[in-house]
Amino acid sequence: MAYGKESVEKARKVIQAISEGGMLKPACAEVKMGVRTFAEVVAGDSEMALLYRRAQECRADLDADEIVDISERDIDPQRARNMIDARKWRASKQHARVYGDRIDLNVQGTVNIAETLSMARARLVPRADQQVMDAEVIEPDTLSTAEVKVDDIFS
Repeated sequence: MAYGKESVEKARKVIQAISEGGMLKPACAEVKMGVRTFAEVVAGDSEMALLYRRAQECRADLDADEIVDISERDIDPQRARNMIDARKWRASKQHARVYGDRIDLNVQGTVNIAETLSMARARLVPRADQQVMDAEVIEPDTLSTAEVKVDDIFS
């Protein structure tokens, strides 16, 4: 659904308020625009979506700056801790690349196929009720000792 110029201008004002540290719901109320309408306007325009994302990142930066201010205030320690935790959480969600938890999933290693096959053969014991067929046995030392390198898919 296409929205008019007035809705787009209101959405821009909301985005501006968010980039200055404001919250979504009060910013929408100030320009008399519903939160759902704002979300639809942003979803319908890729430039607007990019501006909104940047505004959220700016607000996350402001939250991080405010954490230092809160820690220096002379207030109840538990209240300060709650205020700091709330800002840390919001910053980590809105600008995860900078403030989020870094999870490293890089796996590096090699696999020696010949050794793995040798270990599998050592575990292979025929049971009494099995018929053993003649088969060609290839000894591990005649197998290629090529190693498979696992690439780092996250780089």
